[in-house]
Amino acid sequence: MCEHARSTKGPSEEELPQALHHVRVFTQIRTLFGQLQQAIKAPLEHTPAQVAEVTSILANAKLMKEEWSQFVAFRDSKYTRNLVAHDPNFTMLLLCWKAGQRSPIHDHARSSGWVKVLDGTMRERRFNTQEGAGLVQFADGLARVGDVAYIHDNIGLHDLGATEDGPGVTLHVYSPPYYYSNIYDLDGSKRLVSMMAATAPSRDVPPTPPGFSTTPPRSPLTPLSLAAAGSRSIGELVSILDSVSRSPEEVVEAFNHTFVTAAEWRTFAHFSEVRFQRLLLFSNENYSLLMQTWLPGQATPPHDHHGSESWVRVIAGELTLTPFPEDGAPPAVKETRLTAESPTFHGEADFTRHTLGNRSNSFAVSLHLYSPPYTDLNYVAPEKEGEVNGEGDGLVQTASWPTADCCTIRCGVSNIKDLVRQIETVFQTETNEVTLADAVLEVLDSFVVSEADLERYWQQRGKHGQCLKLVETPTYNIVLNLWLPGQGSVVHDHDGSACYMKVVRGMMTDLCYAVNAESRILGIARTSRVREGQTFFMTKEGVHALRNASSTKPAITLHIYSKACHSCRWFSLAIDAKPVSVKSE
Repeated sequence: MCEHARSTKGPSEEELPQALHHVRVFTQIRTLFGQLQQAIKAPLEHTPAQVAEVTSILANAKLMKEEWSQFVAFRDSKYTRNLVAHDPNFTMLLLCWKAGQRSPIHDHARSSGWVKVLDGTMRERRFNTQEGAGLVQFADGLARVGDVAYIHDNIGLHDLGATEDGPGVTLHVYSPPYYYSNIYDLDGSKRLVSMMAATAPSRDVPPTPPGFSTTPPRSPLTPLSLAAAGSRSIGELVSILDSVSRSPEEVVEAFNHTFVTAAEWRTFAHFSEVRFQRLLLFSNENYSLLMQTWLPGQATPPHDHHGSESWVRVIAGELTLTPFPEDGAPPAVKETRLTAESPTFHGEADFTRHTLGNRSNSFAVSLHLYSPPYTDLNYVAPEKEGEVNGEGDGLVQTASWPTADCCTIRCGVSNIKDLVRQIETVFQTETNEVTLADAVLEVLDSFVVSEADLERYWQQRGKHGQCLKLVETPTYNIVLNLWLPGQGSVVHDHDGSACYMKVVRGMMTDLCYAVNAESRILGIARTSRVREGQTFFMTKEGVHALRNASSTKPAITLHIYSKACHSCRWFSLAIDAKPVSVKSE
């Protein structure tokens, strides 16, 4: 962007393996988010050292397109702002720009702002205000993939947009998060607009009157009286939540009478095949308002709300709330079916643990109000109990809102931690072998891993050998196999364990063998080439051998065994030879 913005660039693909030994390279959004949480604290004014630290973190972030593209949503009418992650001290957005689309000239409500270009070429102009002269441009520059820039109101105003050469995608971090900002005309006139949700269209609100406090203003659509209000939109509800003059009873009444059209909820809603989505619409010291979106079969784990009172309304589809009492006690509330016609469901602060999920064959959308704000929840899982952040570690996974083909939506699983979480959920929820296999293969299909991570794993080969054990549980284990060019395995089975495999790099040859009742090899039954990105399933009775199909390039495969596999039998191709049992190392 502009030279004074101290634009920096991360390492190139060719430099990446060497850079791993010298700088921190963050390849997943979740890892980047955690680093930003360590670096970004509460102050409104960040010191030059703090600005430089965040700039360096973003410059060293080598994010995979397979992961960030799940947040991409282009529109013909205007650029889009898509929420990626939220923390009390900052928010992370992905902005998508079609060729030629630009933002208006705007400020940032005295928040610090960082921008990293993920795709395309962006043009930024910067302005100062001069009395009697309106806005005066003082900088104009281009930013390309990898560039990072910093902006603050002390530096000036700016606008940003994709060039006419093609679309652009940019990652934005704002600290602290802000709900309102000013947009400017060249003559210096300005008006305040709401930024209450990342994907919401800008909504004009009246300018601040002289002498008025800096408290965010109310929407012009706020009804004169609740008694005569009837239904209202999400925007009106937010303005009521943000009003210190409203009593708790009035807020709940407003929530009960909020009517959300399909056109409005589609402005906010995103869906993910990986899990239900929790989208933060508004939060202050008294309330938090969330929209949750559900594809068929998605549900929460058993949980409570950590002392927050809650109200739930379904605005599309249907959901089922199931009590999950502690210690096997009889539930105080029966299972409840919630639809768009149902009244608001109210959970007291001590409401029992429960699950909420979509058992229907269509998608669902729900609106949730919490007081005090929803920041933590208690959840239970088999044989363990603990606390997790109520915003899913702050991350929001998104994909397009559903169409008739909504079940084909994919979201990338970009690191082993996320993969393990999802595999754990699959094994907890799926009891039928057929549906279990489908679910595990679905997770593997969505799994992608960066070159940087693979480089780290490959460097461990010399220390730990070809087979890296990543996860061990009684139910399943996960193994990463690292294959030298041309390297292969012996003919083997998995001692009664089913095997799910994905080729994450390279190409493998899979040789499946026919075996008689005496466990002697009869011959090759099938030969397959498994290419990078492909997955396959081996039954409990399967006997096979794997080989790296390339004589010049290494290969990496990921294996999930169900039940956990700790031994196998090696088979000989010699006539009348019997298999030998060996323990997996």
